[in-house]
Amino acid sequence: SCSEFFDDGTNVTLLATPESTDYLFSGWSGACTGSAICVVSMTQARAVTATFVLKQSDLQVSKTGSAAANSTISSDIAGINCGNDCQQLYDIHQIVTLTATPPANSLFAGWTNCPAATGNTCEVTMEAPISISAEFLQQQTLSVNLSGNGGGTISSVPAGSIDCGSAGGTDCSETVNQGDSLTLSAVSDSFSDFSGWFADTAGTTLLSGCSVAGANCSI
Repeated sequence: SCSEFFDDGTNVTLLATPESTDYLFSGWSGACTGSAICVVSMTQARAVTATFVLKQSDLQVSKTGSAAANSTISSDIAGINCGNDCQQLYDIHQIVTLTATPPANSLFAGWTNCPAATGNTCEVTMEAPISISAEFLQQQTLSVNLSGNGGGTISSVPAGSIDCGSAGGTDCSETVNQGDSLTLSAVSDSFSDFSGWFADTAGTTLLSGCSVAGANCSI
């Protein structure tokens, strides 16, 4: 029953009650305004509207890592585009999917505090305020080659990153996360000797930034 007749001059008090804890009363319009108790003086026909809205929860995202500056996190529902907008209110029970996109020469390394992660996407059901971060890592390319008139191989730890050699190993470059360490090992063949690590193919400039232990180079 949403309408009623009252005697002229009667003061009628209206109370607004949300139907469940999922909703909030947001205010009156018409013969009453604001959100306090509505008292209507029936000196004429009156119309009053009570507005109820779903509760909302706050979603905040952030970026970490060496490639964070040029990376983005976006949402499938308008609101998050971080970059610029890294916080948004969503209706409770709303399902929001976040997508992490790294810049060139970088990778997405993972989510922190994501309820349901699949690769570079994170699905969030908005039941309570939540903060989620994504890590992005800058990558660098390491290239190696063999020089001189002898033969041998260069391999690396972690194994499989570099496998370069005169006997057919063709993997002579590797993309490495910025800040990671890699150990290169040089093994000469039975007709050759290993002479050192150099920054140039001519073998005249010793490689800097390399911690050398015999035929191993940690860089």
